[in-house]
Amino acid sequence: MARVLLKYAMQNALTPLSPSPGLSFIIACCKAEPDERDEALIRSYAENAAPELLALCAGHGVLPTVYKTLKHFYGENVPENVRPLLAAFKDAYTGVARHNMLMSAELLRIMKLLQESGIEALAFKGPALAQLAYGDITLRQFGDLDILIRREDAEQAAELLTHQGYEQTLNIPKAQEKAWYRNAKDIVLFHPQKGIYVELHWLLLDNDYPVSLDPLAVWSSPQTVVINGQKIPTFCDEMLLYYLCLHGSKHLWERAGWIKDIDLLVRNGTIDWETLGREKEGRRMLLLGLHLPARLFGTPLPEMYSSLEGRWLSKLTGEVVAGWERPRGMIGDTAATLRLFPTFGMKLRYLFKVIARPSKNEYRFTDLPPGWHWLYYVVRPYLLLRKYLGSGPKDR
Repeated sequence: MARVLLKYAMQNALTPLSPSPGLSFIIACCKAEPDERDEALIRSYAENAAPELLALCAGHGVLPTVYKTLKHFYGENVPENVRPLLAAFKDAYTGVARHNMLMSAELLRIMKLLQESGIEALAFKGPALAQLAYGDITLRQFGDLDILIRREDAEQAAELLTHQGYEQTLNIPKAQEKAWYRNAKDIVLFHPQKGIYVELHWLLLDNDYPVSLDPLAVWSSPQTVVINGQKIPTFCDEMLLYYLCLHGSKHLWERAGWIKDIDLLVRNGTIDWETLGREKEGRRMLLLGLHLPARLFGTPLPEMYSSLEGRWLSKLTGEVVAGWERPRGMIGDTAATLRLFPTFGMKLRYLFKVIARPSKNEYRFTDLPPGWHWLYYVVRPYLLLRKYLGSGPKDR
């Protein structure tokens, strides 16, 4: 299918974006084809960079990308006043690269362990996404290892990792674990010596979320990715792209790095756009996930997507960028997220989830006996009221 390159997609018709100079610098550095204005911005900001630039890039998960851009931009002719900045980025990038290589080696070890135990597993995000989209495991920041398994294998997989020194992070009374895992989508484990988190997923979204992604669709068409010379199974490009759009939209794209993931997966992957276009339930989340990189980074899209526009899409794009500097809080986030659901029923389901779905806080707050766990749905609104009156615990 023919593609059109969206450098500044329908800018006159879109809500103007007004990111800060630091965020504008990040956006310019993340573009695959920066124009003269972008290059002038990069040069000007790099030569007068604020001390917090490094932390801003790291917080958005784009530190390796920005370092790569600066290194390419200046080459061997680095101005004297830019050398300290570039040296700081190089040191930080070296740390990211070292961390990613250790994490990748651990992923390969775990995937082999699961395979030898007869447990089917698909690696996603983390090193797998770094290799597929960026072509280099050192160029994407990630903090944990995500692995999709089947629900019936969850207990065995968790036990295998426990024997390898991992510990479950669920800090609630033992008697409440069964109730928690009845509605959970994953098990999170941590290795205290290695400092590595592993998330074993059997669902990709909460089972009460208004949009669903059937794991069977992911299992039906996996592909392999080569990391350090070893093949491991992962999602096909279409399912990975769809999942990333759902995940990013669910969290209102709080990191620019998630948008860069989409940009590079579209550029470097082989997307069957007709197949992707059949996904209806999460269509708004998919459209937002494609619109953001097209708007910010000039990501090339098929005409069937590049020609789409809507007031909600333009407004949410502006809210995402504005939210990077002015956090909206839970109420603002909820109001913005509701725009992603086109029907009243979906909006109502999401509101019920936010207001009534128990989090770990409710299980920690009180230890209800079996048969009375339904009361956690009453405890949740109570703790939310306490939280917003200033005395309650915060969700984690």
